[in-house]
Amino acid sequence: MIDLHTHSYMSDGDLSPAELVREAKELGLSGVALTDHDTIDGIKEAAAEAKKLGIELVPGVEIGCYDEEKGFRDIHVLGLFIDPEDETLKNIMNKMKEERVNSKKKIISKLNDLGYKITYEEVQKKVKGEIGRPHVAKTLIEKYPDKFSSIREVFETLIGRGKIAYVDHEFKLGVKECIDAIKSAGGIAILAHPGAYEKETALLIIELFVSQGIDGLEVFYPYDKNYANISKERSDTLNTLFLDFAKQNNLLLSGGSDYHGKSKSSLLGEAQVEDNILEKMKVFLNKD
Repeated sequence: MIDLHTHSYMSDGDLSPAELVREAKELGLSGVALTDHDTIDGIKEAAAEAKKLGIELVPGVEIGCYDEEKGFRDIHVLGLFIDPEDETLKNIMNKMKEERVNSKKKIISKLNDLGYKITYEEVQKKVKGEIGRPHVAKTLIEKYPDKFSSIREVFETLIGRGKIAYVDHEFKLGVKECIDAIKSAGGIAILAHPGAYEKETALLIIELFVSQGIDGLEVFYPYDKNYANISKERSDTLNTLFLDFAKQNNLLLSGGSDYHGKSKSSLLGEAQVEDNILEKMKVFLNKD
């Protein structure tokens, strides 16, 4: 088994890149992809640990992209087998890093106006890689335990999309720009968790991404573990729907747990993705 969607503390996960690889090895996985949000900084550490332990590390990233004209916002794309030294990709990551800092400072300012007295410095102390909204949420839980008991609760109340303290990104990567950046880095572009969107919207998103050159779909994904309003039965139905679509349209198949550690209930290897998925990707890239 393999897992092609995981996060370390270089973005919003709990484990270091090396710890993540060690956990994958202990679970008996033959391969794991590190796909931190908008950063490739953990790949070198993860790759070194994977080489030492004899487990395959797929260098990856998860990038949010936009199509404002069609109203699609922050749609996530996985880049697998990317070259972390690619200059185009590195430049985009640097812009996103700057954007993350600026947007979090604005969120904190909004929270201050609402009476939640936290500082950027307090949030930064919780960050080991790239700053994210979960770090803001953890700071709020620590300072206001009588009001918040979980990261999800903070998002649903204050900092989730459309909520009172949410701040949208100013630097927005277009769909084709995102896909092209992944491919320029030698990678495979996979549309992540399409079932996270309403069914009709998801199909429109998939059609758009196919037209822009997406290579594959994430069709093995534990929606019931990562989204509060999706049951196991619904999760299975969604995966079957997207699996059928991918096969009918000759798209690569991918899957993963979206593992973050304790901050989400999904476990490493949860998606039960078989090794042959990875082998087909290698054939696609002529890597075998």
